Amino acid sequence: MYFATNINRGGSRIFDLVKFLCRFKGTRNGGILENASYFIFTKRKDGLFEAVPVEEWHSFKPTISYNNLNAEEAEEEFAK
Repeated sequence: MYFATNINRGGSRIFDLVKFLCRFKGTRNGGILENASYFIFTKRKDGLFEAVPVEEWHSFKPTISYNNLNAEEAEEEFAK
């Protein structure tokens, strides 16, 4: 797994995540933690649960690996 962070012009971070030859681009969602608290629970070997608070929330979407066609190019492709 590969993970990289970039800062864009607006000052927010953009994340690139590569796993099993698939690329994902992620951005931080602001405001989602203002009215709620989220925790990640993991079960330890001794049977107890450990709770870790979530401090930042990110959304990841797969990057598009194909080119979009305009109307004329699409007509040519469908005519084949």
